[in-house]
Amino acid sequence: MTQKVSVALIGAGYWGKKLLPKFLASTDGLMRTVCDIHPDHRMEINNAFPDIPTTDAYDHRWRRIFHWRARPLEPASMCG
Repeated sequence: MTQKVSVALIGAGYWGKKLLPKFLASTDGLMRTVCDIHPDHRMEINNAFPDIPTTDAYDHRWRRIFHWRARPLEPASMCG
């Protein structure tokens, strides 16, 4: 069994709303949170996916969510 990858979606605008269902459908990842600075975007995500926490904080507080040591974030690509 492979270890699941923790996923945080940064940006819940046009593309974020399209990518979120793909991340949720993946069996390789575990959606941890969605980050967006716009309250309206966070509200839309909360309404559509109430089990996924949202935040406007993209900073050191994420370490508590992911239980990770500081390391660079790498953008995910979903092509196909």
